[in-house]
Amino acid sequence: MSKITARDVQVFVAGALTSVGFHALIRVGYNVMIAWNARDATAWAMVGLLFPFGIGVLLGSALALRLAQIYLWIQVCAGFAVIAGGAFNLETFRVPFPGAYALGVVLDTILLALLLWSKSRRFAPRTTPNQSLESTAGRCTERLKDEL
Repeated sequence: MSKITARDVQVFVAGALTSVGFHALIRVGYNVMIAWNARDATAWAMVGLLFPFGIGVLLGSALALRLAQIYLWIQVCAGFAVIAGGAFNLETFRVPFPGAYALGVVLDTILLALLLWSKSRRFAPRTTPNQSLESTAGRCTERLKDEL
């Protein structure tokens, strides 16, 4: 059984981000061309930022990974504020489908937790010091002398 690596977790998250972002970009096109709804198109365009972040994480970009973490932090914090405001029946924080919105916030929270987990010490490379009393530097030169 192989261990899960940090890269495996990041590729999983990249797939989820790319899938959600691609869906959002399709919704932008729908809202611009058919529904003529600029407010929804703007909201979906903000979610559509996940598509390039996901592609960047998939390609191994450290910048894309950091930007995805920042984006998800903002979404999670704002999402919890909107959910809390909706729980107190504040008109400013009312969303059309609160259950679906809360599910999206939970998804963002899980993806953020996975990204933070992939950067934790659990996945840090473990290096062990040379425990033997022999020098390891001279071994290579001795083999080369023997071969010549």
